Amino acid sequence: MPTNLSGRFTLIVLVLLAALWAIFPSAPKALIAPFKPDVHYSFKPDLKPGIDMVGGTSLLYEIKAPPGTQTTELAQHVMDALKKRVDPDGVRNLIWRPQGNDRLEIQMPLSPTSGQSKEKREAYAAAQRDLEALDVRLPVVLDAIERRTGADRDSKLTELAMGNTRRLELFKQMAGLWDQIMAAQAAKDAGRQAELENQYDALKPLLSETTLSVAQLEAVLQMKPDARAAELKALKDRFTAQGFTKKVQAIDRLAQAYDEYSRVRGAIDDAGDLKRLLRGSGVLEFHILVTDQELATLPQAQAMIQRLQERGPRVEAGDEMKWFEVARPEELGQAHRLFTTRGSDKKYVLAWAVPGKQMVNGEGLTKWALEAAFPTRTQFGTPVVGFKFDAAGAKLFSDLTGANIGQSLAIALDDKIVSAPRINSQIGREGIIEGGQKGFDPAELRYLISTLSAGSLPAQLADEPISERTVGPQIGEDNLRAGLIACAFGLIVVAVFLIGYYYLSGVVAMIAVILNLIFVVAAMAAINATFTLPGVAGLVLSIGMAVDANVLIFERLREEQLRGMGIRLALRNAYDRAWSAILDGNVTTAITSFFLLWMGSEEVKGFGLTLLL
Repeated sequence: MPTNLSGRFTLIVLVLLAALWAIFPSAPKALIAPFKPDVHYSFKPDLKPGIDMVGGTSLLYEIKAPPGTQTTELAQHVMDALKKRVDPDGVRNLIWRPQGNDRLEIQMPLSPTSGQSKEKREAYAAAQRDLEALDVRLPVVLDAIERRTGADRDSKLTELAMGNTRRLELFKQMAGLWDQIMAAQAAKDAGRQAELENQYDALKPLLSETTLSVAQLEAVLQMKPDARAAELKALKDRFTAQGFTKKVQAIDRLAQAYDEYSRVRGAIDDAGDLKRLLRGSGVLEFHILVTDQELATLPQAQAMIQRLQERGPRVEAGDEMKWFEVARPEELGQAHRLFTTRGSDKKYVLAWAVPGKQMVNGEGLTKWALEAAFPTRTQFGTPVVGFKFDAAGAKLFSDLTGANIGQSLAIALDDKIVSAPRINSQIGREGIIEGGQKGFDPAELRYLISTLSAGSLPAQLADEPISERTVGPQIGEDNLRAGLIACAFGLIVVAVFLIGYYYLSGVVAMIAVILNLIFVVAAMAAINATFTLPGVAGLVLSIGMAVDANVLIFERLREEQLRGMGIRLALRNAYDRAWSAILDGNVTTAITSFFLLWMGSEEVKGFGLTLLL
C-alpha cells in the first residue's frame, strides 16, 4: 500500500524554515554574510563567535570565597551576579564559563566597533566638558560681585559672561543692586536694604536662562526625532538671541558626539575595560568618620594610628574603628586627615565600626539593600550617583544620619571610601554619592551605577586574572575564513563522491547531509552556543558521519536489490539492517562527546558540543 509522504515532506520543510530562521534572523541579507569577515555579526548567523574566530581576550579568574562559604556552584553564582553588573542586557557578546567551583573564565571577542567605542566616548566626554565650560555657577558670580569692586569686578564679570550679552547685562544689574545694598547698609537704612535684597535675590534665578547643563541637553537628545529637533532649535534660538554663538556651537558638537557615541555605546574596547568592570564585589557600607578632635584625644584612635604604621590597615577582633583606603585622596584630603603606611602610597582614613556609627550588612543584623542606583546631577550640574533604599535601608539610614548630624558620613564600596559628605540633616530613603568638586567622570559613574545596581557578589574575584590570553583580529579572521573554506571543501568532495558513485541516490544523500548540517548549526544558535574553530572541525566530522550512515544504507539497499526485491521493500529492509550499526556509531559518539564536554578544555568542549549535536 503506497505511503502518503506529503505529511513527512511538510514536516521537513517546516523544520527547515525554523532552522534557517534560528540561524539567519536577519535573512535574506545574511545569506552570504558568513563568508565575509568584515560584516558585523548582527548580520551573520545568530551564533556567538569565539575568540579564535574573531580575535579577542580570554581572562581566567580565581574566586576568593569568604570563610565558611560553601564552594559548591560558587562559580555559577558569581557568574550570574557579574552578568547583572557587567552585561545586564546581554549585548556585549561576552562568553562566561565556570571552571570548576573556584574559577571563572570570561571571553571577550572583538567586534567591528572595538576601538571606536573608546574614541567616540572620549569625544563625547570632551563635548560635555566644552558645554559645561560655557556655564557659570551662581556662587562664583556672587563671589565676584560681592568680593570685588571697580575695574577688577567689571573685568571678572566680563570674563564670566563669556560673550553672552544677556548674562553680562544681568551681572551688571546684580552688581548695581549690590552696591546699593552696601550703601543702604552703611546708612543703616534697614527698610531700603531689605527691599534691595529682595530685588537682588529675584535676579539670581535668571542666571539659569543663560546656562544649559549637560543633563538638560541630554534629556532633549533622548526625545523622539520630531520633538528633539524642535527643542534643539528652541535652545539654539535662545542662545543666538543672547549673542552666545559659542554655546550654540557647543550644543551642535554635543548633539553630534551623542549620536555617534550612541551607535557604539555599551561596547568594551579592551581587556582593561573588562577588568575594571569585574573589579570588586559591590559591597556598600556607610561609616561615620572619626573627627580630628577624636583622633587627637581618644586612646583607641591613637592606638589605631600607631598600628597602621606598624602593621598596616588590618582588622582585628574587638576593633571599634576601621581603616579604609581612600579612592580619591585629592578630594577627601581637603576636609579630612589622611594617613599612609610605610612603603605605600595609599591613603587611609579612620572610621567608626560600631552600632550607631555604621550601616552594614552582616550576620545577626537587619538586612537592607538598594532598590536603585542612577546617574543624576547636583543643583550646580555636577555629575553624581543617586541611590534609593528599600524600606529597611531607609529606616536604618534615617537613624544613622539623624543621630550624627554635623559629622562626615563615609560611603565605602568594597572597603574603599568613594565619598564622605557632611551630614547637614536627617536623610531618609534617597541620597547621592558625590565625587568632589568636579564630580565623577563618565567611566567612574558607569562603574558605580552598574556595581551598585547589581548588588554584592557572593564571593569576590581576584584582583588580577591568573591567566590572560589574547588572539589578534587578523588571526581570528584567518581562522574564520580557513574554517569555512575547509567546511565548504569537505561538502564538495563528499558531494562528488556520493553523486559519482550512487548517482540519483547520491543526490538525495547530499540533500540529507546539507539538512543535517543546517540542523546542527540551528541547534547551536538556539542554545546560544559559542561558535569556535574546533566547532567547525566538529561540523566537518559530522558531515563525514552523516555520509557514513548513508553509505551503510545504500550498500544494504544494493544487496537487497541484488536479491530481486522491489524498491520499496528493499529500502525498508536496507534501513532495518543498517539501523543497528548507525545507532551504535551515534551512541558511541554521544558518549565520547559527553566526556569531552565534561572533562575537556574550552576548545575541546566546542568540538564535543558540535559533535554531540
